[in-house]
Amino acid sequence: MNFGEIGDYLIAAAITLFAFTSVVANYAYAESNLHLFKLDNKAGRLGYTAVYLAMVLWGASATLQQVWSLADMALGLMTLVNIYAIVQLTPTIMNLTKDYQSQKKSTEKIHFDPTKVNYQGTLHEDVWVSKKRD
Repeated sequence: MNFGEIGDYLIAAAITLFAFTSVVANYAYAESNLHLFKLDNKAGRLGYTAVYLAMVLWGASATLQQVWSLADMALGLMTLVNIYAIVQLTPTIMNLTKDYQSQKKSTEKIHFDPTKVNYQGTLHEDVWVSKKRD
């Protein structure tokens, strides 16, 4: 199937749409996590927005090699952070998995009870609280 000259415009429109939605989505993902760094205030959001826009402008004007190199580095750093978090959470993950597996083997209904499992840190009082359903 060939769309002729209009095919070029369709591809350009699709790439533009996908690029725009990716930029907006990544901005929203990161902005929603500013509170983790205690930056969920006007100055923090303004600073984040300025840096994000500067990176978008840089990405639009840099060479493809520079953009891919920075993207590789950023993904590598993100991977290291995630691996560190997984290693630190391993005891909790193992305890939760053991609790689930033991409940799965029994005939009782599977229900998480945070008082029966050892986990790291503290839970917010509303997390994993059974609520009555109407």
